[in-house]
Amino acid sequence: MQTYYPRARASQIHVAQLNDEIVISDLANDRAHLLNSSAALVWQSCDGTSSVSQIAARVSSQLGTPVDDKYVWYKLEQLSSKYLLEQPVNVPAQAKGLTRRDMLRAGFVGAAVVLPVIITMIAPKPAHAESCLGNGQTCAANADCCSNQCSGVCL
Repeated sequence: MQTYYPRARASQIHVAQLNDEIVISDLANDRAHLLNSSAALVWQSCDGTSSVSQIAARVSSQLGTPVDDKYVWYKLEQLSSKYLLEQPVNVPAQAKGLTRRDMLRAGFVGAAVVLPVIITMIAPKPAHAESCLGNGQTCAANADCCSNQCSGVCL
């Protein structure tokens, strides 16, 4: 496998810890990502100085169960697809095409490891988060009104 030192993206994001999970708000892409504990450990280990093997060893130690390099590559590919790494990952051929089922069957992760999960939500733009005005309320433009009809007051 190639030597790769992934770095977690730090610009235009906000990170909130929720017990052993984290929520990453991607301000540049209007997305929010919830990473479960194992996905969070991989992402937090992407310091730009740790290799994939070192990340696997660190995650293995923190979870208390063996974690294979291919497991880390699988997770890095997912993190990269969500733009959560500084540079896109180039997964080696030996680690491409793995599924969660393949990893469990081949023993790349211990039975106690929860497979990494990233849940992504689209965050509304501030303009979309605002409420519209009801009938009879003073308005300046059609977009101000729930009915999308403004003539000084919402119709």
